[in-house]
Amino acid sequence: MSSASYMYAYSLSELCIEENMMEVVYKEFTDFYELLNKSQELYTLLSDETFKKEDKKRVIDNVFDKDDNIMLKNFLFLLVDKNRIGDIKLIYLDFKNLYLEHSGILNVEVKSANELSEELIGSLKNKLSDKFNKKIILSKRVDKNIIGGMILYINGKMIDLSVKNELDMIKRQLKETKIV
Repeated sequence: MSSASYMYAYSLSELCIEENMMEVVYKEFTDFYELLNKSQELYTLLSDETFKKEDKKRVIDNVFDKDDNIMLKNFLFLLVDKNRIGDIKLIYLDFKNLYLEHSGILNVEVKSANELSEELIGSLKNKLSDKFNKKIILSKRVDKNIIGGMILYINGKMIDLSVKNELDMIKRQLKETKIV
């Protein structure tokens, strides 16, 4: 996480909370982020320092409808003025995390050796929800290399409950054990 991107995201989120606009701005920001991911040309134009700031603002102005909330557009103009528009994707990701935190939602990634059953997914979500007192959004990935068990990624931390990790720990312990 870039400290500058977090600072901008945090400032926007605080303003959104103050103005009771978090949901609206999050939706518009998500739409804008998806547009940037679909259009490499748009992202390149906005992040290229050789383009004039006025041209970048004109492009941003054309992306938004007149009915859209002005807060996000003004925020993007500020990023252009401060030469930070190239960080827009990082800023969005930081803003998304702040939005989820504000909304009482926790993103959890689960990596397992095999597909998890719906029953296990439900049980895992319930236990995590009880532990963190938040709604859980679970994203799943299969990785045969972990052999069995699972690895959880929560708030930037990894909880490794995989068979591969257990075997690696046993291997390290055996190497450290001196047999006389």
